[in-house]
Order: sequence, then C-alpha cells, then structure tokens
Amino acid sequence: MEPCSKESVDFSTDLNKNNSVSATISDPKILDCHNCFKPLCAPVFQCENGHIACSTCCSKFENKCHKCSKCSMDIILQRCRVIENLLQCIEIPCPNEKHGCKETITYSRKRNHEEECVYGPCHCPHPDCDFVAIPEELSKHFSNKHRSSRIKFSYGQFFTLSLKSYDETIVLQEEMDDKLFILNHSSTILGTAVNINIIDSISSESEYGYVIWAKSKKCCMKLHASAESVRRVTSPILSSEFLMIPSGYINSSPSTELEIRITFKMQIFIQTVSRKRIILKVDSLDTIASVKEKIHDKNVRQQCLFFDGKELEDLRSIADYNIKENSILHLIIGPPPPQPPFLFHQFGL
Repeated sequence: MEPCSKESVDFSTDLNKNNSVSATISDPKILDCHNCFKPLCAPVFQCENGHIACSTCCSKFENKCHKCSKCSMDIILQRCRVIENLLQCIEIPCPNEKHGCKETITYSRKRNHEEECVYGPCHCPHPDCDFVAIPEELSKHFSNKHRSSRIKFSYGQFFTLSLKSYDETIVLQEEMDDKLFILNHSSTILGTAVNINIIDSISSESEYGYVIWAKSKKCCMKLHASAESVRRVTSPILSSEFLMIPSGYINSSPSTELEIRITFKMQIFIQTVSRKRIILKVDSLDTIASVKEKIHDKNVRQQCLFFDGKELEDLRSIADYNIKENSILHLIIGPPPPQPPFLFHQFGL
C-alpha cells in the first residue's frame, strides 16, 4: 500500500448545510474498501467484526465478509449507514486538479468521477516511458520523443500494417490531429485476435471505427469494429472485445500484412446563403452525396456544397477533402454561381 498522506476535507451536517467544519484525515485509505482498496461509494457494507466492503466486493463474495471467511467464519455483511452518510458529507477536489479539473466532488463520487473526468491523464504507450499527461500533451510528447516508434496514418485512408508472428502492441498516430491509437494483436488457437483502441480520457467508442482487410490465396475478409477509449496500455493484453482473423488468412512467414482504415464521426456546420447554420454528425467516410441527403432528403441534385472555396463532388468523401471537426461547409440551393467572386461576397469570405 502507498504511504499515508494528510487530506483536508469538509464535513457538512444535514441539519444545517450552511455550517461546515474543516477537518483533517491523516489516512484517507480508511475510506477505501478493505478488499479491492478502491474508494468506497454507497451502498457500503460492514461485518460485525468491523470489516468494510464496497457493493462490488459484497456481490463478489456472495454477501459474506471476505476477511472473516479466511478465518472459517461465514459472517453476513450488513449496510453501514454511518460510513455512507460520512462519504456524502466529505467534499474533495478532483484528483485531476493539477491537469485542469476545477470540480469539487463528494468522496462517494470519487471513483465514478475519475472514470468520467475529461481531464483524466493518459499514460505514454512507449514501454520505456512513464510520462503521464492529458491526451493533447501526450500526443505532442510522443511526436517529439518517440516518433520512430509510431506508424502514421490518415483518417479514411487505407494503410498497410505488418503483424509479427508474436504478440505485440503497435502505436498508430494520425497525420492531422496527432491522436494516438493502439493496435493489439495476440495469437490464439483459432487465429490472430486484433483490436484497436484510442488513447483518450473521454469515452469515444461510438466516435471512432476501423476496418481490417485480411486476404488469403483464395479469399478476402473484411472486419470492422468501434475503437474503445483507454488511458493506459497493458501490452499486449486484449480487451474483452476483439476481431478474430482465422488461421487460414495468416501467413506462415515471419510477418502478415493487413490493410487497415480508421474512421471517425464528427460535427460539421452547413451554412446557407441566409447565414442559417445546420449542425450535422457525419462519418469521415460519408460521401458528399450522403451529406446532402442528411441536409434534405429531396432535391439532392440541386444542392451545391462548398468548402475552402471549392465545390465538393458527390462521389468523393469527407476525408478526401480533409474536412475536420467543426468545419463549415457552405450550401447553395440551385445551380452553382457563375463566378467565384459571387460566392465569396455572399459568404463573406
């Protein structure tokens, strides 16, 4: 266990919430579960011998005290209202305060808040580096310190990746926004298990996706999934969800080549000539024609979209035009203007 450290907290009574008393807890670990050593949160359970357990551990050990069971005593756990009330009265700053979070939380919310906090730090994926920072700073750090250990790619574009015959973790970094992704692969009896995660503090499972093409001599397989957010790399262990590439698609040579494409969903703005703005959620692989359908399900052919002073072609994709998060596309209903200066005048460009 880590050495004890003093922590200043506020206790506020239920009778008068305007009254608070400052106190110091010399050992904050007393408010952690005695089994998993994570911060307690309601409901809290206690045995008659004084052992505290969180709700997760209570269910895990079938509502019996794990400490007492080691002494051959099956003592049933009961709700501990005193500790629950105490946890509700203790307020602490977010553990990510040094990274920019200004929120004050109750101790009982500490565990959930740490998992959800957008300022949660991420760990450098390089195996010999212990750098920890928010995702933006981590991306810059990796670009400066470990550029030779990454594979660069662009959203929406296929790139070829060689997988070694042994388990490994590969770091991928996007060309434009520098976001870091992790590709894990592990050999199994059935074939090779693969998944891709993004290193981020915010849950991005529905925002990023990836496609993997695997080829054998006679067949071709296309696999796709969403990328889960992680803050720390535990190389080369896979998460509970992964894609399985059968053995027949894996070469017997020292390495196997796969074609991979990573996509992401983003918010863009469609601005009309009257300066009305429409907010759309699009995928980087969406074609311009599909974007027009999202704007209006009729008269698609009469819509003209412009970005960076150029008219966008229906068959090309968002990624083809390097359109990024919060980009503004300009919409004109009807045939395009005969002269570019008219367009610039109308949009104030």
